[in-house]
Amino acid sequence: MRSRGLFVLLCAFILVVTPAAAQSDNISAAEAKAEAAAQRVGDARVKADAASSAYLTAEAQLEQVNDQLVSLAAVVEQKRLELAALKKDLREFAIYRYTSGGTEDSASMFSAGNVNDAVTKEALATMVGDRKADVIDKVKNAQAEFESESAKLASQQKQQKQLTDDLAKKSDRVGAELQALQVELDGLNSVVAGLKESERIRIREAALAKARETARLAEAARQQKAADEAAKKRDAPPAPPTPARPTFTGKFVCPVPGASFSDSWGQARSGGRVHKGVDMIAPSGTPTYAPVPGDVTFGTDGLGGRSWFLYGDDGNFYYGTHLSRFGPREGHVSAGELIGYVGMTGNASLNHLHFEIHVGGRGNQVNPYPVVAQYC
Repeated sequence: MRSRGLFVLLCAFILVVTPAAAQSDNISAAEAKAEAAAQRVGDARVKADAASSAYLTAEAQLEQVNDQLVSLAAVVEQKRLELAALKKDLREFAIYRYTSGGTEDSASMFSAGNVNDAVTKEALATMVGDRKADVIDKVKNAQAEFESESAKLASQQKQQKQLTDDLAKKSDRVGAELQALQVELDGLNSVVAGLKESERIRIREAALAKARETARLAEAARQQKAADEAAKKRDAPPAPPTPARPTFTGKFVCPVPGASFSDSWGQARSGGRVHKGVDMIAPSGTPTYAPVPGDVTFGTDGLGGRSWFLYGDDGNFYYGTHLSRFGPREGHVSAGELIGYVGMTGNASLNHLHFEIHVGGRGNQVNPYPVVAQYC
């Protein structure tokens, strides 16, 4: 089995910065090895479970053999006590025969090899008529059976003990194998994690480098554009005079009180357009009001979304767009009357009212920021 140190060295070697394709191949190869190791760990775990189960079964069987030996020993002990009692009766009978003038040799009656001879059996038959001699034979038979069964059980116990020991060794061996495989799997998983982290860092650094390059190119393009525009201005005829600020015959009302805004007049927009209004930023649903009295109509288009068109009594045209909802009615309205709600319909990425002022009628747009800054 590979050691953990080998995996650490392997991980350190592979984590050297490599091209994207090679790094991806390294990750795939490491993942394949980890999956194969995981399969081996699973197989080894099945073997370990089977070995453990077999060991426990053998151990239980050994306990049963030991219980059988104990039970048999108890039976034989009972028979031994019965035999001892009969021998005591024989001894007393022999003493009686001897003291009453009998001719039997009492010593020979008590000898171990003479317990079944004719004289002893005759003495026993004379002493008791309840067939105690047969009982003695049964006791001896029981003793012989005990010795035979004891030998068998001892042999079985020895075999079972050997089997149990072998299974215990096998269980330990399989467990060690499983542990070694788990170490291998942990090492491979560490390699995979290291490779993925290296790839994540490489991708992030590549993205940062690309972003820096994109920013550099954009700044270069901006500077070039500024230089080109400056050159055009130098070569262009003088600009016409700036249109005069609109005049109001009555009080001008802020279209979105509390909104935030800045002077974005002339800034570039999508499609080569430039910004010709002021963006009044406020939460969706904020009311918008008629800045002057006049006739208001509602409409919708793809660029502005929902819009209101106000033809002021002062002769100027006012335009508000990106509404979430229209006001309650069209027609003539007073200054400060509700005519719509802030939203982000059309070509918009945040909730705001795009507000325009056309001096003297629709089409003559002027920068509305100074007016909005004064009244809002």
